[in-house]
Amino acid sequence: MRANIVVPCLLLTGAWIILQESISLSIVVFGFVISVCSLLVCFRLFPLPKIGEISFLRLLLFVLYMLGQIYVAGITAIKLIITGARVGVLTTKTDLSNVVAKTFLANSITTMPGTITIDLVDDELTVLCLCSQSEDDQSVREAEEFIIHSLESRLKKLEK
Repeated sequence: MRANIVVPCLLLTGAWIILQESISLSIVVFGFVISVCSLLVCFRLFPLPKIGEISFLRLLLFVLYMLGQIYVAGITAIKLIITGARVGVLTTKTDLSNVVAKTFLANSITTMPGTITIDLVDDELTVLCLCSQSEDDQSVREAEEFIIHSLESRLKKLEK
C-alpha cells in the first residue's frame, strides 16, 4: 500500500504547486503533507483492492483523453441542437469487469455534453442522450457507438 502512494503523492504535490502559482520550500512541504494526508484518508475510505486494479498512470491518460472527447461531444451537441435534436434512451451492456471501471464509465458518460447516465445495474447501462431528429434507431446506435464503446475500449486498457 505504501508503494502505491508515491506517484499519486508527487502528482498531487505538483498540482498543488501549479495551483499556488509560485514555488517555495513552504509551498512544496505543505503540498506534500496535504497530499500524503489526503491519500491516507482516501485509502481508508475507499475499497483499495478494487481501486488497486486500475493503473493510476493510465487513468491520468484517460482523463486527458476525456478532455478532448468533451470538446468533441460539445460540438456534436451544438450541431444536434441547431439542426433539431430529440432525446433518446439507450440501454447497453458493458464488458468491463471491474466495478470501479464501470463507475468511471458511467461518470464519464455523464460528463459528456448531451448525455446523462440514468442507471447502472450490474453490466447494464441506461443512458439519456441527444440524437438526430430522424425516428430510426440508427441515430441512437450511432450515439451508443460514439459515447459508450469509445470510452469503454479506453477503460478496458486501465485494468491491470
